[in-house]
Amino acid sequence: TLSKMTTNQTKYTTWIFGCLLFILPLTYPGLFNTSTDLLPKRAVLYVFAAALCLIVTPQGLIVFKNKLTRVAVIYVLWNFLSLIWAAHPFTGWVEALQLIAILLLFLIASNIQPFAHRLSLFATAAGGIVSIIGILQYLGLGFDTILSVGLPSSTFIFRNLLAAYLLGAIPLSLFLIFTSSKTMHRAISIIALTTMTLCLFYTRTRGAWVSIVLGCFLCLILFLTIPQ
Repeated sequence: TLSKMTTNQTKYTTWIFGCLLFILPLTYPGLFNTSTDLLPKRAVLYVFAAALCLIVTPQGLIVFKNKLTRVAVIYVLWNFLSLIWAAHPFTGWVEALQLIAILLLFLIASNIQPFAHRLSLFATAAGGIVSIIGILQYLGLGFDTILSVGLPSSTFIFRNLLAAYLLGAIPLSLFLIFTSSKTMHRAISIIALTTMTLCLFYTRTRGAWVSIVLGCFLCLILFLTIPQ
């Protein structure tokens, strides 16, 4: 059981990081004369992800409670081994750090249920808005002034990057649909899931299509075979 202090820390840091999960995807290179590089957006998210995990975990420790957690750790470690033969080591390190940030968030979410629901709601809402921007770009109905080298890219410069973001946001919307007890949250998730799926289709990124299908299939297997 979390202490009162740890519970308050979880509440405050969840709101802070939740706001970042909502705001960062909606910012785009060149907004308010900012940098045209995506690196600042990614760097801020990684730093706060790591800091959040250090703050909200009880006594700074993470308990590996189920098989799914161990599978996630093994996956990340395997990706780190791939740096040995990476053709572009620097790019490989950037992607590896991204996996570490995602893994830390996953470990926290798997141990603190309210944390998972709140952050999923922020991320799902942002994903819905980002996908609406991408859909409108694809249909030629607006947002064509946002820097892009491959439409529809929404706020992510290139459509493949948008597809990668949606691959992470879509499962969170599904998580809320099946676990949230609040009608409003489920309604938001259903709407966001619909727009994100349509936007993912519009990106014409076949690798992302295959990934989402295989990912959902794997999650179904894990859901049916692993308790909890």
